[in-house]
Parts: sequence; C-alpha cells; structure tokens
Amino acid sequence: MQSNIAEFVGCLFLTLALGLTGDPLASGLVIIGIITVGRLFSHAHFNPAVTLAFWSAGRLSSRRLCSYVVSQTAGALGGCLLILAISGVSFRIIPTAAASPFQYSGIELIFGFLLSLLYLTTFDTSRASSVQIGSITIGITYTGILLISSTASGGIANPAVSLGAAVTDLFNHGNSWLYLAAYMAAPATGGMAAGLIFTRRPLTDPAWPEEE
Repeated sequence: MQSNIAEFVGCLFLTLALGLTGDPLASGLVIIGIITVGRLFSHAHFNPAVTLAFWSAGRLSSRRLCSYVVSQTAGALGGCLLILAISGVSFRIIPTAAASPFQYSGIELIFGFLLSLLYLTTFDTSRASSVQIGSITIGITYTGILLISSTASGGIANPAVSLGAAVTDLFNHGNSWLYLAAYMAAPATGGMAAGLIFTRRPLTDPAWPEEE
C-alpha cells in the first residue's frame, strides 16, 4: 500500500510541476526530489513507461505493474484536476505545428526508451550512493528531454500524465485527446524495448581492446 501511495503522490507532484510551470528545469528538479523521497517507499517510477521497462526486464511482477500504473494514472489525473482548479485552464499536451504524427511519435518512443534505460541502469543496485546519483542523473536527463521535446514533439514521455491531461482537457472542452494514442503508446513501447534490451546486456564489462 505504501508503494502505491508513493507512486500516486510522486506522479501528482510531477504533474503539477509540468502543468503549472511548463519549465523543464523546474520539472527536472522536482524529479530529483520525489525520486529521493519516493525510493524509501516504492521504486519511484512515477511513469508507466518506466514501470513497463522494469516489468519487461523481469524486475517487477505483473501484479506490481498493474498497481503502479493505476496509482500513477490516478496521481496524474489528480494533478491535472488541481491545475484546472488552480489556474482555470486545463493542462494541454499537444505536438508542435510543424511536427508530423511520425515525428512526434518517434521522438516520444526514443525518449521513453532513453529514460527507461537510464532508470534500469542507475537503479540496478540497492546501494544508497547509486540511488542518490541516479536521482540527480534522471532529473538532469529529464530536463534535457523536456527541452528538446518542447520544440520537437510537445510531449513529456509519460503516458500517465498524458492521459490525465487529455481527460481533464476533454472535460474542459479541449481536443488534445486527439494526440493521446501516440503520447501513450510511443513512450510505453520505448519502455518495454528498454527492458528487453537491458536483460540482454553483458553480465560483465566488455573487454577493452588491446593497445597496439
């Protein structure tokens, strides 16, 4: 139960950072904080794409996968409703005018893959030092992802937040739901691909080539 609450709260705060500020740096800093705290109670994914990565890598049970995704989606929806109540404007996630469906779907897939693989790599240990370094690395990387996608795909590489935003925008008579399929399926596919690739990594470091 604690892990599900942690995923709910973490995704709620991430959604608030994304929707209220629209600032990639602010969202990245929030990620660092919520991962550092959330790791005391859950895996601190706050993103179904990442959860799918751990599941496809064999590091998460199907039961935990379902409970995490439900908690993350509920947290994202709660955050989007709070944004609507606070600002009177729904949080909208839409592609840039110049981006084609192929382009913004591809970008979401690539960044969903990168973020998920980074999670798997940095949290493939229980050492506290690795968790601390990992949270900072993920926060900085997510800042970079948002900076790039803000001008390329308009997305955030998080299916739960995308769903919450589309639902509240539809409730507010918006049409951002038209892009929801790509914003959900692409990063989720990237996450699953990251998990499958991670399980096939070498068990030891590859040997360095001999110097000539």
